[in-house]
Amino acid sequence: MASGAVLSPELARVGSLLLHQQCWCWGCDIRRPEGNLLLQYGFVRLRPPRPDSGSSRYTLRIGDRTKLHLWGFGAAWQEGEDATFVARYEFQPVMLRKECLAGDIWVRDQLFFHSPEPRRQWKSLAHAACFSRFNAGYERWVLRTAGLAYRREVLAQWDHFSVSAEEFAAAWECLADLLDGLRDALQQAAARKPV
Repeated sequence: MASGAVLSPELARVGSLLLHQQCWCWGCDIRRPEGNLLLQYGFVRLRPPRPDSGSSRYTLRIGDRTKLHLWGFGAAWQEGEDATFVARYEFQPVMLRKECLAGDIWVRDQLFFHSPEPRRQWKSLAHAACFSRFNAGYERWVLRTAGLAYRREVLAQWDHFSVSAEEFAAAWECLADLLDGLRDALQQAAARKPV
């Protein structure tokens, strides 16, 4: 991944913990005996050419220009020709190069990243905040659709630190607010710098 981390280690750790838990939940939602919740939500599944060649990709179209791509190793929030990737175990939003958006991606090594530059960092933070808000909305939808007992059962099987089913959406909203605040602060600091 491109160097130039924009998030503090503490904020990146929070994002990583939430995304790791979210990936676990998505996996359970996919294998749910009553039906795949991601497909029910509207995602389209694209499997790799061979089962051993990587991770399936789930893509959701959100409006005319926005898509969300999910893999077992992370996620990409795409708006038009701009997209930001966040890794499951390393929550540092980074802009993807355009050629990644057209191809079939099955493993993380197929991703190519832009070098860090302030405007790209601001855009990647905006995308990460949108992704976090999406996750909050998705978790609320899961509670309405599958029930609180279902999400509690999923998290009871998780042997890592976890945010409770009741607090999961709020945790994502809080992260989104922090990401937006960081983006705003970086933009204001850049505007005050002498040229």
